[in-house]
Amino acid sequence: MERILTERNGYVLDCLFDNRRAVELRIDPVENESCIGNIYIGRVKDVVPSIGAAFVDIGLENNAFLPFSDLGEHTIFTKKPSKKEIAPDDEVLVMVSREPVKTKPANVTTKLSIPGKYSVVSYDRKNAISFSRKIFDNDWKKNVQEGSNMSADGISVIVRTNAYYAEASVIYGEINTLIEKLRGIISGAQFKARTTKPVYEALPGWLCDIRDTNSQMLDAIITDSQNIYNRIRSLGDILALNDKLKMYTQSYPLIKNY
Repeated sequence: MERILTERNGYVLDCLFDNRRAVELRIDPVENESCIGNIYIGRVKDVVPSIGAAFVDIGLENNAFLPFSDLGEHTIFTKKPSKKEIAPDDEVLVMVSREPVKTKPANVTTKLSIPGKYSVVSYDRKNAISFSRKIFDNDWKKNVQEGSNMSADGISVIVRTNAYYAEASVIYGEINTLIEKLRGIISGAQFKARTTKPVYEALPGWLCDIRDTNSQMLDAIITDSQNIYNRIRSLGDILALNDKLKMYTQSYPLIKNY
């Protein structure tokens, strides 16, 4: 299979071909218009015990909804003038778990996580390793678990379905990279002045789609956009597909070749 990407008017046309027949098509903005997965230093604006939630300013039109049930030892405050569990003017690291819809505010969580191609790492203070439900090979799971030093310092790991087709060293390498990135976000936020910009920005949809592609089934990623090419190459440690990435340079339009 081949994945063909071209850029037009701020959008990415992403088409998957099998034997030169289109089997999947998506169109996404080049830049991420979604805030899901973004991590912010939020400022608590209001606490409402009657509904069991706090409202947190992360720079959106409406303050985000943070349920009390989400708070715990994993919650990271970067500024906490009050001794209460949560109070106005506290500053806390939150991740967007649901986008705002019309008048409903975004939902946020203090359980921070970062996804990769083969794994997801989370700061939940559980130090656990778990596996996708689609992986049924218990011997493989046992070998991965026993051969790893993956979870520490309150960080848990979920091994994704894609990992089953990868070398163990590649899986461990990605996990260690993601753990270091998450640790860096957490430690760095302690010294950052709060702004409405995310301290971690999730990948746009088209890049997530490429990341989640089963690389065993993909022969090539071809693009005629230098911007797309550079974005994919710059995320080589996450996408793990640079060996299949090709820049199309012929004069005849790429999309007309398929």
